[in-house]
Amino acid sequence: MLKTHNCGELNTDFSSQTVILCGWVARRRDHGKIIFLDLRDRTGTVQLTVIPRDAGDFYKIAQDIRSEFVLRVTGIVNKRPAANINPNLATGEIEVLVKEIEVLNPSLNPPFEIEEESEVAEDSRLKYRYLDLRRRKIFNNLLLRSKLYKTIRSLLDTKGFIECETPILTKSTPEGARDYLVPSRLNPGQFYALPQSPQLFKQILMVAGIERYYQIAKCFRDEDLRADRQPEFTQLDIEMSFIGEEDIFALTEELMRRILREIKNIDIKIPFSRITYKQAQERYGSDKPDLRKEQNNDFAFVWVVDFPLFKYNEEEKRWESEHHPFTSVRKQDLEILEKEPGKVLARSYDLVLNGMEIGSGSIRIHDQKLQERIFKIIGIDREEAYRRFGFLLEAFQYGAPPHGGIAFGLDRLLAILAGEESIREVITFPKTSAGICPLTGAPSEVDARQLKELNLTITKERRKGMKMMHLVLFLLLALSFIFSGCIVRTYPLTRERVDQDLNIGNRGYLKGSAPKTIKQRPTTRTTQVIEVEMGSPIKFEKAPKAETTEEKLPVITEESVSEGNRGYITESVSPEINEPYSEGAFKNYTVQKNDTLQKISKKYYGTTKKWHQIYEANKDILKTPDRLYVGQILKIPVIKKELKEPAEKLK
Repeated sequence: MLKTHNCGELNTDFSSQTVILCGWVARRRDHGKIIFLDLRDRTGTVQLTVIPRDAGDFYKIAQDIRSEFVLRVTGIVNKRPAANINPNLATGEIEVLVKEIEVLNPSLNPPFEIEEESEVAEDSRLKYRYLDLRRRKIFNNLLLRSKLYKTIRSLLDTKGFIECETPILTKSTPEGARDYLVPSRLNPGQFYALPQSPQLFKQILMVAGIERYYQIAKCFRDEDLRADRQPEFTQLDIEMSFIGEEDIFALTEELMRRILREIKNIDIKIPFSRITYKQAQERYGSDKPDLRKEQNNDFAFVWVVDFPLFKYNEEEKRWESEHHPFTSVRKQDLEILEKEPGKVLARSYDLVLNGMEIGSGSIRIHDQKLQERIFKIIGIDREEAYRRFGFLLEAFQYGAPPHGGIAFGLDRLLAILAGEESIREVITFPKTSAGICPLTGAPSEVDARQLKELNLTITKERRKGMKMMHLVLFLLLALSFIFSGCIVRTYPLTRERVDQDLNIGNRGYLKGSAPKTIKQRPTTRTTQVIEVEMGSPIKFEKAPKAETTEEKLPVITEESVSEGNRGYITESVSPEINEPYSEGAFKNYTVQKNDTLQKISKKYYGTTKKWHQIYEANKDILKTPDRLYVGQILKIPVIKKELKEPAEKLK
């Protein structure tokens, strides 16, 4: 090991001991001839004190050290005087007097401050996720996931469960969300699908006699995204043989009690409350009721049971499975199965926590005749059934035991445990709400050679059509500014801006249909907020006038826009640029060493959040927001403190 101790474990018990530490420089401060460095590793932060008489020639090295340099330091642990103790730091009672310093690696100026209190736009955080993960809050979320997995495995192991892996490349079984498809090079014209869940495989494992199976599985669904959805997600999958609903409930409640006890140090009461689907809809207007107030508990669990087995598709005039076609039916409803399918209830159940569904499951059909009856009701004939699910149906002919199970969304559960609003905060490398990975640039184009090997062709008409759609959208937005009485704007809409903000941030939107309406909200600030409703044709509505210059920018919430368009609002509209300024009114600023746009924004505006304004004013010389050079002359937009004329006259 290059180090003898961890930064966060040092305290007064180590006084006068020589230690070797490794880590990143979290902060640097010069106090005359004394240099203070906060060194950070995964366990915490400790203060290094560099004094010329102690450090000797290594003092010169310390003078050139900057934030995020990687160091190896040898020093002596020293107890701080009472007046210098830092109560906000776990190691605040000691410091390390530096004897030797080795720079293992320097660092560029980070594009944002790593400090916990700094506010950083999500797109920047995800692009530089390796820097974001150095922040204590995000790192703690990763530790939380690791601890959760350990707790789950520990309990299920004592219950006799076997952890089994199931395939990632599997057969497409169109049901529910869209599949992610993978072309087969060795079998031209044929495709694998990434699993939406291990549903069919875990039932086959029951036929195989495993009896008690679990897996912490990666799942994939090509669906519209929101705060609690990702294209790839993690679920805890459980299946058991020779059981009923009560066995699933008991196991689940014991597991959740263990999780809350070991992770949050909270003891919850079991059994959990139960409510039928019908009661939930009548009392709360939702099948995911939030019962925290009723239960007087920060973690309010409730089982929702007795769901309908079928739902009627009005468009296609046929019955569909509410859950999936292998969900069993209540025995008392077998007599009305074909006569009144709308009244038949399923042996399915959801576990809801604080108004969010974190688990869902059912008792499965193991009787072949009953399965055929279900298929017939939902319009799946024998030929189609075997085309879709043949490998499972064939396995059922060799003695399928009564079985059932449940699956838990671990990302949602972790978000609740961590107190996060979005599951992106508890996923190591998440996608944006547009399904894009800013870190890697995925999804991306591939080489023509790769397409040829897969016998795939991307039509030129599609590419031309996309470019034309971008241009049409730009022109329509530009016309809206002219004819709709738009009172303010953020910045001129250029082709570059359309490509950058609308195309990159809204690929899912642009690949859909044209907007049905584009409505401009009134505001006295410079941010242009646009509401978009998906559909066709296009219609522009004139924005009403702002009544007062004191009106604030409306807060955009998930409830304020349609589900399919959340990515457009959250990824493209930047509420940071929120004060009017005159075009052409600038101050010049010469870039200094260690400067970032966030630091310059903090200096001029008192907040790091307006760095976008500086970048927009200097895009002709700045290729990217994170590359500044000493000596560069930047234009700093001058902010008006008060409006001297009505907002509608600003241009």
